[in-house]
Amino acid sequence: MTRKQILLFLESNPTIQLLKSTAKSLNLRVKKRMKKNEVIKLLLEYANNLQKAQISSSQSEITSTTAEVATTRNQRLPESYYKDKLMLMPVNPSWVHAYWDFSEATLQTLEKRKVVIRIHDVTYIIFDGQNSHRAFEIYIDPKWKKYYFNVPSANADYLAEIGYKDENGSFVVLMKSNVCRTPANSPSLSSRQRWLIRGKRQVVTIGDFPMKPVEKLVGSSENISSLMYCWHFGERERR
Repeated sequence: MTRKQILLFLESNPTIQLLKSTAKSLNLRVKKRMKKNEVIKLLLEYANNLQKAQISSSQSEITSTTAEVATTRNQRLPESYYKDKLMLMPVNPSWVHAYWDFSEATLQTLEKRKVVIRIHDVTYIIFDGQNSHRAFEIYIDPKWKKYYFNVPSANADYLAEIGYKDENGSFVVLMKSNVCRTPANSPSLSSRQRWLIRGKRQVVTIGDFPMKPVEKLVGSSENISSLMYCWHFGERERR
């Protein structure tokens, strides 16, 4: 029973027998010779204790919630992990997203320098730092932590570099990113499809049966050489 239910029950002027049976159902200690007013007093004390327990529980929940909020605030991600990192990710066929972080040593190197990020088109090449199809750059503030670049070609590979311009205007590279590929901006014109058939990778053409995989020739270079020698020797004997 709640406190409100007990008070309503007492207002109904119940008999002493009903009072005692109710008190016993609440696990209260009821003596045989207790008078009606004593049983009522016992029930009122029980009701008041329920109210105190409810208030204490509410305060505990408030304290717990406040502590959880404070803990969540203290667990926010740091602004920097102070580790050198540069990542490049495709967004769509025309945009890539670069984000970075710097160590304290790199930040000291970049202090009072013009920081540059370069994007290289490295589609179908092994990039050596100088052989990209095209490159474009922009001055950045290291505090930005991220930047979106509008790239000229879809279905292409891109790589990013972060560095600075020295006194001669030369670009000094400090970090390189991963290579990312932008998705295509139109359907593929190829009619060939790749399938796994019975656990084997095969290429098929739309409307045709699966193409058989390329087979290896039987034999070795030694066998072929001996056959060529026998054929040549036989021709000479005929002559």
